[in-house]
Amino acid sequence: RSLLSRRIATDTASLHLTLGFAPLNGKQLLNLLEDLVIEDSAFRAYLPLVNEGGALSDRLGELGGRLAAIMQSRRFRDLVAAEQRRFLRSSTDIALPDRPALSFFARTEARAELATPAEGAVLRVPGGEIAVGEQADVVQYILDRPAFSVEELKAGNRIIRRKPSTGS
Repeated sequence: RSLLSRRIATDTASLHLTLGFAPLNGKQLLNLLEDLVIEDSAFRAYLPLVNEGGALSDRLGELGGRLAAIMQSRRFRDLVAAEQRRFLRSSTDIALPDRPALSFFARTEARAELATPAEGAVLRVPGGEIAVGEQADVVQYILDRPAFSVEELKAGNRIIRRKPSTGS
């Protein structure tokens, strides 16, 4: 059941075996959701005491509605898709001991910032905004480093998938 996978290791040949995994489950969705709900002040506020009439039930209903809205947002969908992508099998063939040359890229002084509104992640650059959606983790990874390689992104399962163009 073991599968070969590409990983960056030492300058000598190495072999990493993947033993298996299970797809995302509800508990993992709650872990992803936790990062988003903490941004909402309603989830940081204290709950009413149970002896305060129906206030607790009202607040729980309100929070449930907010949870539903967050889970139906483009931003949450993109987080789930990025988490699923971490488990995808690489479609590249393994050719040990051949080691391909790395394709490096370096940051420039151009300003860039990742924003993650509920409508979906965008990269803010001086010329405007670029929708990055489920690739937000890839963009943040790149922005946090002075240089990176395409092979490094692939090894970390941070694969950038281009959408097919609908050119006219």
